[in-house]
Amino acid sequence: MRAVPQPASYIVWSFVISGAAIVTMFALLSRGRIFAAAQTQWRAGAVAGALSIVTYGLALSAFALGPTAPLAALRETGMVTALLIATFVLKERVTAGRAIGVLGILGGAVLILTGRA
Repeated sequence: MRAVPQPASYIVWSFVISGAAIVTMFALLSRGRIFAAAQTQWRAGAVAGALSIVTYGLALSAFALGPTAPLAALRETGMVTALLIATFVLKERVTAGRAIGVLGILGGAVLILTGRA
C-alpha cells in the first residue's frame, strides 16, 4: 500500500475488479439465477458490500500508514471475534479444528506483537 500513489483509488479499483469477476463467475455457475436472487436480497447485499469496502479500506489505509506486521496480526485476530460470535450468538459448536485455528492465529499475533517472529 505504501507504493501506491493513491490508496483510495487502489481500494476502489480492487473492489470493482474483484466484484465484476465474482458476479461473472456466479452468473456463469448459476446460469443467471444469481440475478433473480439479487433482486430480492439487494438491500442486505448493498449493506454488506458497503461495510466490506469500509472495513477493508480502513485496514489497507492503516497498512499505508504504519508497520505492516503488527497491523496484520491485529487484523487476523478478527477471527477470534468471529469464533466468539459463532459460538455465543449463533450457537455453533466449537470444533477442534476451529479451536486450533484460532489458537494458532492468537499465537502468531502474540509472536509478531512481542517481536519474536
